Amino acid sequence: MLYPKETNLKPEPDVIVPRLLGIIKAWAQRLGNEPLNSMKFNAWKSYVSKVLGNEAEATPELYVRHALLYYTSVIMSARAIGYTDSIDRILEGEPFFADAILNFVEKDNFFDFLDRDSGFFAELDAELSRYDFGGAVQNEVFRLLYEDLIEPSERHDLGEFYTPAWLAKVLVDKALQKGDLVIDPACGSGTFIRAVMEKKLELGESPDEIAKSVIGFDINPIAVALAKANFLFYAKSIGAKFNIVPVFLADSLMPSLETQGNMFLHFDYSKEAIVINFGEIVPGAGEGVFYYNPNWQIDELITYIKKLAMGVIEKDDEN
Repeated sequence: MLYPKETNLKPEPDVIVPRLLGIIKAWAQRLGNEPLNSMKFNAWKSYVSKVLGNEAEATPELYVRHALLYYTSVIMSARAIGYTDSIDRILEGEPFFADAILNFVEKDNFFDFLDRDSGFFAELDAELSRYDFGGAVQNEVFRLLYEDLIEPSERHDLGEFYTPAWLAKVLVDKALQKGDLVIDPACGSGTFIRAVMEKKLELGESPDEIAKSVIGFDINPIAVALAKANFLFYAKSIGAKFNIVPVFLADSLMPSLETQGNMFLHFDYSKEAIVINFGEIVPGAGEGVFYYNPNWQIDELITYIKKLAMGVIEKDDEN
C-alpha cells in the first residue's frame, strides 16, 4: 500500500500500525525462506520447538515476521527517544549502551539475521522519520503490530492470548496500590507492565521508583523484545533513570528451562526455591532467591511478595 509522503505524523495506532505492517508484510514476502541456513534461525527454531513441542510450527515464514518485527521495535525505540545513530550502531546496541541501558539490545538475540545493506532498513527508517514521536508511543501499538502480523492460530499454538489495554487498565485500577512491586510472569508485549507504570505515576510514585518496581518474564523471544520497547518508551517519556530493562526471556512455569544456553532462571531443589541469576545480565550482580510453597493461598503469596519487595523475608516465610 502506498501512502503520501507526509511528515510530522502522530504515532497513533490507527496511523502508524497499518503503515508499518505494510512494510513488514511486503518484506516478509520478499524474503521468504532466506533465513533457512542462518545460525540465528536454527537457534530460534530449536528454542521455539522446545516451547511448542512441535518443530513443524517453527517455520522460516514465522521467523521472518518475528525478526522484522524485532528490527522494527529496536529501530523505532531508538528513533522515538531521539537517537540519531546509524542503523548498524542501533542494532549493535551502541546508543543504548552509551545511555547506560545495558540489556535493551542483547548481542546473542535470536533475530538479527539480515545484512545491514538490506533495503528493509532504509525503507523502515524513512517511514519512521515521518513521525513526531514527542512522547511515549501508545501502549496498543506493539500489541496491534504483533496481533495483526501473526495469525491467531499461530499465537494460540504459542499459548498467547493478549489482553487489550483497556482491560489491563481496569484490572490495574482495581488492584494496584502505591508502592506495590508488580511481577508479570507472562508479560506478552508488556500491556500490563505499561498499565502498571501509568497507574503508579498517577498514584504519585517517582519515575525512578516506577522503573524499579515492575518486572516481566515471557517465554516468547519476540514478546520480550516488544515488552522491552514498551517499557523503554514509557520510562524514558517520564524521565526515569534505569540501567536494566526489567523484562527477561524465561519460562516462569518451568524455571529449569535454559534460555539461549544460559541458566538465567532455575529451580534449586536443595533450597526448594527459584533462583534468578542476575549475573547473566550484569556481571557480578549475584542471584535472587524466591521461595514458593505450593500450598499457599493467594493472600499468602501476595504477603510473601510484599515482604520480598521490602527485604524483610524471614526464615519461616520459606515454609
